[in-house]
Amino acid sequence: MRILVRIGILVAVVAGVFGAAMALFTPEQRTLSTARFMASYKNSAPQIVIGVLSEYSLPLLHASGFIQPMDMDLGRGIKMHLDARDLVPRTILANGVYEPVTTKLLEDHLPAGGTFVDIGAHIGLHSLLAAAKVGPQGRVLSVEPNPDTLVELRRNLELSQAKQVAVHPVACSDKEGKLELFAGSMANTGMSSLSKKTAEAEGESGRRFSVRARPLDDIVAELGLSRIDAMKIDVEGAELFVLKGALRTLERFHPFLVMEVKEDQLAAMGTTKAAVLSLLHDLGYTPGRSFEGNVEFVYGSKLSSQQTR
Repeated sequence: MRILVRIGILVAVVAGVFGAAMALFTPEQRTLSTARFMASYKNSAPQIVIGVLSEYSLPLLHASGFIQPMDMDLGRGIKMHLDARDLVPRTILANGVYEPVTTKLLEDHLPAGGTFVDIGAHIGLHSLLAAAKVGPQGRVLSVEPNPDTLVELRRNLELSQAKQVAVHPVACSDKEGKLELFAGSMANTGMSSLSKKTAEAEGESGRRFSVRARPLDDIVAELGLSRIDAMKIDVEGAELFVLKGALRTLERFHPFLVMEVKEDQLAAMGTTKAAVLSLLHDLGYTPGRSFEGNVEFVYGSKLSSQQTR
């Protein structure tokens, strides 16, 4: 009986707090507070429990109107439409950035008027940051095959008026053709992958798409590019196939490269980290630091002292 009473009291308190928050704060304020709380719950054991419960409740909070997708101004002319139910947008809402080390490294290698290639662009954060860095005379190739994610990517480019960004709605691979893409769940749409196992690692979406596959070499040749300064590859395990379709591009331009290299995701696609490293070594690339699930690769046999720290 006491347990039932306590549960009743807890429900009443939660309902009271929920009602007060709905009355006192705007949807944007509630959404930002929720995102920031979710980003901080790893700091202590009690917060971990509360945070995990909150994460599972995000769809309910969205359905009730407590949180909602919102536009956020990130500065430098960058505006994004962000949904707190999804990991990457929620992190941007909380911190104003996602993968800050990756962001800084890429920007350091992008001069004004330069060219950036974003393979696995997702909702466009790195493409937009690169566009701000290279300026109106620069170019950004934003490659994203997921039709659902493409809607958000294009919306964010339009919000930011990033006219120097060209969207390529394809999956970069080693040859032209059609591939089956498995969408990540709403909890983390960035997990969309050519591997069903990888895409469902954080929940099933039940959505799959037939997408066009193209080698990056063909896209670069069609565009007649004269330079590529930096490239990011984040394709949830298909990295080796992307590299095989970009051999001429890498041999010609030697761009600074940041790439996700995760053994389990590579294995799900029938490849290995060793195969990725071997191919890049043959192209003259040296691996540098690992960070945020990514590895930097620099053309040439030696990294600078700053890069090897």
